Amino acid sequence: MSKSNTRRGGIALASAGALLTVAFAAAPQAEASTIYACVKKKSGGVRIVSQRTKCRKSELKLSWNTSGKNGANGQNGQNGKNGTNGTNGAPGAAGKEGKEGKTGEAGSALGYASVSATGVLDMSHSKGVVAVTVPSPGVYCFDLSFTPNVATADAKHISGNFKMFTETSAGTADVEAFTSACTAPDNDATVLTLDGSTIAPDGFYVSFN
Repeated sequence: MSKSNTRRGGIALASAGALLTVAFAAAPQAEASTIYACVKKKSGGVRIVSQRTKCRKSELKLSWNTSGKNGANGQNGQNGKNGTNGTNGAPGAAGKEGKEGKTGEAGSALGYASVSATGVLDMSHSKGVVAVTVPSPGVYCFDLSFTPNVATADAKHISGNFKMFTETSAGTADVEAFTSACTAPDNDATVLTLDGSTIAPDGFYVSFN
């Protein structure tokens, strides 16, 4: 090949490369493919063709890949240093203990008692009660160290509808129905534990004045 032909071929390739560079920059990016072109040997004019197209005698057929080979992966970055641990918070101040309440004044009751359903006295919570007898379920007969005028009873549990009778209330119909069970001469008070009209034995507290 003569030097002139070689020079013209080089000029054609350079021109084709410049035109294709402009074409690639203007065209949208797509997947990698091969582009085929026919380049005029004299003028360097380029026309894009398909792979099967045959160029004219006055042209050279060239092809380019739209993408080069993938580059090597870059090195992994170094791990960052661990942050320093935060300091522990200061402990909260301990709460102050509340002051003890004042001792309550002594009660005015002449006598009181804590009685179980079976008539057992809790002596640590009883005063002025000599004895308690249970002649029948729900009937409690008290022997006291004094003669009571007023007596009240409260259930130890939510259940129980309590009624209280003493000798001073004798003569009512309800008392007559039950006080016959407390016939001892030393009987000073009677407690009946009722749930409505039904006897329901249960523990209770009682106070006398």
